[in-house]
Order: sequence, then C-alpha cells, then structure tokens
Amino acid sequence: MHDLSALLWLAVGLIAGVVNVMALRTNVQWLVTPNRRSAALIMMAIRFLLLISLLFIAVRNSAGALLWTALSIVLARTVMLRLVKHSDDAPSSSLIMGEKTQL
Repeated sequence: MHDLSALLWLAVGLIAGVVNVMALRTNVQWLVTPNRRSAALIMMAIRFLLLISLLFIAVRNSAGALLWTALSIVLARTVMLRLVKHSDDAPSSSLIMGEKTQL
C-alpha cells in the first residue's frame, strides 16, 4: 500500500469516526425523549450500516486499508469523547458516570 493511499484511508476513517460520534450524541438525546425513540433506533441502525459499509469497502481494497480505517475510527472516537467530556459541564453527565460531585 502506498503512503498516499494509507493517508487517504486514515482521513476517511477519521471523518467517519467524527460523524459517528456526533450522530451518537444526537442518538442518545433522542433515546431519552419518549416520542423520538423509534427515530433513534432507526438512526442507530443507519449509523451501524454506514460504518459496516465503510469497513467492507476498505477490506475489499486491502488489509492495510481496513487497518488504517479501523484505527482512525477508534482514534476519532477517543478524541471526540474526550472533547465532549471536557466541554460538557452538566452535572447529569457526571451522575450517569457514577462520579461524586461536590456542591
């Protein structure tokens, strides 16, 4: 695999990972809203199908493409979740995680 091809698959995976995590946040908000639960389940299925499709395309290209894409999706997920955790100062998020808060 050429370096340019590896960078392309890395970029594709990063974009897919960021979009997936952003959609996940919306998905969770919809799941806790009673009249949006069915839409949330449909959105969840679409998210999974899109990621599976991307990984299938990558594996059809080469094993290296699959590895770069999967690695970058995991990397994007980790970075986005840390950014969201630091930007989210709502006390409910810390209660969900089981952390004790001081008032």
